[in-house]
Amino acid sequence: MSRLSAGSSPMAAILDLARWAPSGDNAQPWSFCLTGPERAILTVRDQSATCLFERDGRCGLMSVGMLQENIRIAASTVARRIEWTRLGGGDRAPVFACTCPLDPYVVPDPLARWIMCRSVNRRTYATAELGSAACDALRAGLSPGFTLRLAVGRERRRWAWMNQRAARIRLDTREGFDLTRRIIDWGVDVSEERIPDRALGLPRIMLGIARLQLSSWSMTSFANRWLGGTCLPRYLLEWRPGLACAAHVAVEADRMDDSTDGWLRAGAAVQRFWLTATGLGLHHQPGMTPLIFARYVRDGIRFTDHAPAVAAAHEAADSLRHLLGPQALERAVWLGRIGYAEPASARSIRLPLERLVDGYAAETEAPCAS
Repeated sequence: MSRLSAGSSPMAAILDLARWAPSGDNAQPWSFCLTGPERAILTVRDQSATCLFERDGRCGLMSVGMLQENIRIAASTVARRIEWTRLGGGDRAPVFACTCPLDPYVVPDPLARWIMCRSVNRRTYATAELGSAACDALRAGLSPGFTLRLAVGRERRRWAWMNQRAARIRLDTREGFDLTRRIIDWGVDVSEERIPDRALGLPRIMLGIARLQLSSWSMTSFANRWLGGTCLPRYLLEWRPGLACAAHVAVEADRMDDSTDGWLRAGAAVQRFWLTATGLGLHHQPGMTPLIFARYVRDGIRFTDHAPAVAAAHEAADSLRHLLGPQALERAVWLGRIGYAEPASARSIRLPLERLVDGYAAETEAPCAS
């Protein structure tokens, strides 16, 4: 527990647990302002101009939805309910007021015990299929209005093929290079703000080569063009783990709501699925690249001038429609793989609450000044 929450307000204690919510590349695009012992303001940072995977803002909003669900779950453990009020901000960077009044009728959510345990495991998993009890529990763990689809057996090969093809977009574009270089924390097992290199899923012998290749765009571009530079990473990061898992998963909205609130609800649903999986002893790795870039081409969002990457995005859209049906891009909100595995030895952790809190303010409807 952080120094801020130890012996501090109920809201600070709730946020100290909830801050373990997942976010793309461990970006943690939020900050808090404590305006009272039971009240805080949540401010979201718009990443659309700086992150290749956030051009449309949808994944960022899902991360915020995951955080909000964590806050609700954490509050339930101290007999408090959560009330949200939208204060403003843009669609991609909303601002919320959050209160946590006492409520003796609130039942502690059993998923709370898994909030800090939940993490991304990029290693290979056991290929044994999930039992019917586990599948039923995963489906029951989703929020109403969302459906879980599992691809098992030979279907894993088709999903692995799609993922490794789509991985070229990140590995073979200047935009992907800039992002990857920024988010990797080299030579560590844990990282508060980025992804440890030892959690990437690459063999340690490959990490030095990867670091050298990422030292400059000219070196990366040369290796990709003349030395088959994306082939081995795509095999190690997508194809091999894509086959070595119990199933590929897709979370779909029964009726898609492409609004800010709709994506917040989708994030909450996925967080409950992920925490349920963790409680069952299952490991999970998101696999959002095909869906994100397929939606870019559907929506006419220009994300690169690299023609092969644009072609790969079109291919991802076709693959998803083939795997999930003609409404795949409208209904799918989350993709990934799942299975039983040894715990990962390296992982992203989170910034301490002190660094996520901008400051304190009197009761106000305005965010704190940073």
